[in-house]
Amino acid sequence: MGRRDPFAELDMVATLDESARYAADELRVALTWTRRSAEATQCYADDLVFHLPQVHAALSAGRIDPAKARVFWHHLHGLAARHVESICAALLPHAGRLTTGQLAARLARAVIAVDPDRAREQYERAVTERSVIAYLNPDGTVTLTATGLPADEAAAACERIHHLATQIKRAGHPATLDQIKADVTLGLLNRRFDHMTTTQIITAMTSDVESGQAPANTDHAGQPATPTQPSTSTQASSPTPPSQSTPPDIPAGPRPGP
Repeated sequence: MGRRDPFAELDMVATLDESARYAADELRVALTWTRRSAEATQCYADDLVFHLPQVHAALSAGRIDPAKARVFWHHLHGLAARHVESICAALLPHAGRLTTGQLAARLARAVIAVDPDRAREQYERAVTERSVIAYLNPDGTVTLTATGLPADEAAAACERIHHLATQIKRAGHPATLDQIKADVTLGLLNRRFDHMTTTQIITAMTSDVESGQAPANTDHAGQPATPTQPSTSTQASSPTPPSQSTPPDIPAGPRPGP
């Protein structure tokens, strides 16, 4: 549908050299997709058939699955035809025995090897488009992510979070390492740990756990409390004063993928 000639006679099958101008719109109407999804799918299909014929042939023959075809497209999209052919000849015979992660790593190395200038341009362009995104999940939690970060600085940030979380875990924190990493990341970003040393951060995290367990331990150790009448003091009945600052709204739902 993307390459058919919309002005051809009804009894003719005619194709275009490029995708039809409104191909994605027709796909969008026929399948009731969003514009972004229709355009992304049309671009992928056109590239796979006309620019990555080796990958399309392997997918059609069942030698690779759709997920691996997507990995090839992601790394080879826009690459010169001669480079696509050489990389596909080297990796397609082995793709069926690789995971998508292993395949992606090999493709990334191969692309850098055949066209290092293009790889550098892609990296620099991605860094200029770096951003931080937060969106509300269906369960009410929030996903906070940063994209397009410089590789060396991101690696240093991840190493610091992992190192802090490991020390907190060794200090007796009962949560999993991933949970502690999430708490440490949030504390570093929301300024809770501002001006704290590593030792102070560890103490603050473990103290939170101990203070949360203290009331439970006290209740078990003592006698059952005698019921009392609810307090009628002015302080108890007065409403809680509103916060002076309101956090920004977080958009609901994940960002649509390409």
